[in-house]
Amino acid sequence: MEQSQIVTNIDWSTLTSTEASAARQQITGQHLAKAARAFVDQLKRLAEEELQRLMVEAQKAADDFWAENRYQRTHGRPEEQGRFGTQIRLKHNSLQATWYRNHFIERKDGRKQPYSTHICKGIRTFHYPLRAFRRATDWEKVLIQTIEARYTLLRQRSAALTRLRAAIAQYEGLLAEGFARYTEFSRQLR
Repeated sequence: MEQSQIVTNIDWSTLTSTEASAARQQITGQHLAKAARAFVDQLKRLAEEELQRLMVEAQKAADDFWAENRYQRTHGRPEEQGRFGTQIRLKHNSLQATWYRNHFIERKDGRKQPYSTHICKGIRTFHYPLRAFRRATDWEKVLIQTIEARYTLLRQRSAALTRLRAAIAQYEGLLAEGFARYTEFSRQLR
């Protein structure tokens, strides 16, 4: 039987009882090291998948904002055109849901050229202050509040995921340190 199959076929819960001493004798350091490595690898993969799900959820919120913005541009009055925008991106393995304000400058050919100014959220906070959007139209204010409430929860989840990833990295380091201290284990990890 292949070693990876041995590791996945072990029922670890049955080996924890006092009566399982003889069965535990069959477990080698290699079994333990490989099982621990598989555990860490699975946690890393799941954390990466969750980050991608967060990105999709945030992008769907941004899509909702932009759909309403397009509707207002085609059906709304010119004085009620939106000036705010939003962007979703991944930066340093963390979700970023940001807002910006557009300014339009008329070009020589008569078309308007947009210029964007990033709106600062502030540090150590998960939400943008509503005063940052005081120049928004009425429909934008309502929409921004709704979308920003969704973003706030997503930013909090992203921060928790970052802490989880740090904990996984710490755990991985402890595994390496722990297995290296035992002669039987350290032979398996070289």
